[in-house]
Amino acid sequence: MTGRWRVSPAMGVAVVALVVACAGGAYAAGSKRSQTIVACVHHAGGGLYVARHCAAHDSKLTWNAAGPRGATGPRGATGATGLTGATGAAGAVGTPGSSTAVLFAQVTSTGTVQATNTTGVAVQHSSTGSYLVSFGRDITQCSPLASIGGVPLSFMPGVSSGSPAGATINVNMGSIGTPINGFTPGEGVNVLTYDSSAAPVDSSFEVAVLC
Repeated sequence: MTGRWRVSPAMGVAVVALVVACAGGAYAAGSKRSQTIVACVHHAGGGLYVARHCAAHDSKLTWNAAGPRGATGPRGATGATGLTGATGAAGAVGTPGSSTAVLFAQVTSTGTVQATNTTGVAVQHSSTGSYLVSFGRDITQCSPLASIGGVPLSFMPGVSSGSPAGATINVNMGSIGTPINGFTPGEGVNVLTYDSSAAPVDSSFEVAVLC
């Protein structure tokens, strides 16, 4: 004895869902990307079946494969700290700042450099009371200072050379206008020492330039 197998609507939906799941959504509006499921409802008894095309006397039934969007879940935990990046390239060298240089020399009455804080200092004792002091560099933008008086004597610790009573001193920048015995213009000063009557006299002195 044969007859048509019938299922209840609820069981039919379950069967359709199982078939669709097993078949990988073989018939979901004709496309795997569709969010709609399609089935056929038999006109007699309401049985459901899957087919690419429903019979003429049967009805098509569709429903969504995906439900409404759910609420946003809680925020996840903070991830681990990433690795330290590579060291960047070194920046450009900055412009040197301005500074004040002080060059000085202690000179004996005979024109000997007794002490200095720089290299290249030379003295010419050209005549009585006249000294050319070269610092071995351009000092045309510097200011000269000179003081007459005794300078320490290296061969007699604790003793200084003397200077004539009432002696005075004068210092001029740029007095070396042309090279003199190897002296370069712009690198020295002319120091003149006098006695109390303003006559030239040899004397020890100290001279400095502030640049």
